[in-house]
Amino acid sequence: MMELTYQNQMLMPASYTVLSEEEMTYIEGGAITASDATVAVLNFAINFAVNTIKTLGQGAFNAAWNGMKEMHDDGLSITGSVKHYWGRQTPAGKAGTVVVGSFAAFYVYAQTMQIINTAVAIYQDIKAIYEQTKADKAAKEAAAAAIPNNTLAVA
Repeated sequence: MMELTYQNQMLMPASYTVLSEEEMTYIEGGAITASDATVAVLNFAINFAVNTIKTLGQGAFNAAWNGMKEMHDDGLSITGSVKHYWGRQTPAGKAGTVVVGSFAAFYVYAQTMQIINTAVAIYQDIKAIYEQTKADKAAKEAAAAAIPNNTLAVA
């Protein structure tokens, strides 16, 4: 005969409190709670900042690329192009170039990470499919080996 567990004393952890369903109405979990509106505003602000930096970086990268290409088409070398561009800048222009260049670097970094993460995800998906196919094949072979061969011998 099986012993039912509810017939014995129920043991609970020291920090456990039994609450009725009515009392559960007043319990709100978590140490810090944020309203849906606050979460939405924070998500918007973060996305806006990241997308603004990415867009500025994309513009800076494209402008630098096109400028270097035009100078190369005019006969300047890459180092000559950089010297020509940098030499004609004012101190404020040089500071702006460094700031906008950092946006361009962030843009290139973000694009590179997106490509790498996509490639890794594709590899992991292909590997999981391969492992699943291998396991399915092994299970099928094991099932086939478990079936006895009941052939009748004709005398």
